Amino acid sequence: MADPVVARTPKLGTDRRAINNDGLTAFMHTGAYRVPVPVLTTSVMDDIALIHEVVGVGEIAISDSRSSNPSFDELTRIASDARVRADRR
Repeated sequence: MADPVVARTPKLGTDRRAINNDGLTAFMHTGAYRVPVPVLTTSVMDDIALIHEVVGVGEIAISDSRSSNPSFDELTRIASDARVRADRR
């Protein structure tokens, strides 16, 4: 997922489910350009741990007009959350 204005995380989850129902396999990333990242559940860690088809966090803009100018600490926390949950799958 990239632009939260054009494509919203819940809509992408629904589209992914429809593709899977048609016999194909689709996966998705949670998040978007901005921080805090939009999620399907309550957190990045929960999205990755609880929804099998969520395989990671999508793009986060750090030098883009759509960026929310996340701090180094925010980026580190998001990467750590994604890594911790991915290791526990």
